[in-house]
Amino acid sequence: MGEQFFNHKGKCFASLCGAILKKSEREEDRLRMTGGRAYAIDVDVLRKAHSKGAKFLEIHEKTVTKTKRVFQIPIIDIFRYGREIDIRGIARCTIPLEACELKQGSDEPWRVEAREALLKGEDSNTRSQLPLFGA
Repeated sequence: MGEQFFNHKGKCFASLCGAILKKSEREEDRLRMTGGRAYAIDVDVLRKAHSKGAKFLEIHEKTVTKTKRVFQIPIIDIFRYGREIDIRGIARCTIPLEACELKQGSDEPWRVEAREALLKGEDSNTRSQLPLFGA
């Protein structure tokens, strides 16, 4: 295992394993300000992990029904889809769950719809940009 990241209480909340930054979360801790549709990560932790070679963030979520979900998102997409917020004086970046790929566990209906809309928007944006690159 690579580098570990600890909270103010000394508990490890994330670890760097090769190109993957793994973070543990609980469904009930999702950001209320996003309607429970995102998590947040310290910007400094994200930048440090990225500088040490992390390409993906993997969220291991314990659900309210005690099952497990695993989400994965390229770190570059966190900066693309998330937004920087301040929580208790610490700069954090939101991790919108619709921008994540579900790797394990059952999906939520709202997330399926939001992810489809996000991906559809990407497709149309990509298509509209193709003529700019001579395609």
